[in-house]
Formats: sequence, C-alpha cells, structure tokens
Amino acid sequence: MATTDTPEACQGFVLQTASEYTSTLTLAQALQPPAGTDIGAAFLLGFSLPVVCFVVARMVRSVFVWEK
Repeated sequence: MATTDTPEACQGFVLQTASEYTSTLTLAQALQPPAGTDIGAAFLLGFSLPVVCFVVARMVRSVFVWEK
C-alpha cells in the first residue's frame, strides 16, 4: 500500500517507480569497485605507455641524428 510517509518512518517496504529502480541499478553498478584485472590493466597501461613513447622517441631521434 502506498503512503506519504518518509522512508525513514516506514517500517516495511519502500516503493519505487520503474525509473527510480533503473536509476538505482545504474548507480549501484557505477559505484561498484573495479575488478583486480581492471586495476592491473590500468596500472600496466599507465606504466607501459610512457615507456613505449620514450623508446619510440629515442629511436626516431637516433634516425634523425644518424642522417645528419
């Protein structure tokens, strides 16, 4: 039975509309902590990308210096 009571005063179930339920699920998924593999992949990308860029830049520089 729907009432006008606040959720804090309700001793039973809280009713939600379909849009509120969808929003609740979306928020719960967004706040879920990432998996360990996701954290590892992000760390690997953050570490390896600058190293790869540095190595490529050094190789390009050595080619330009060699041609001079």
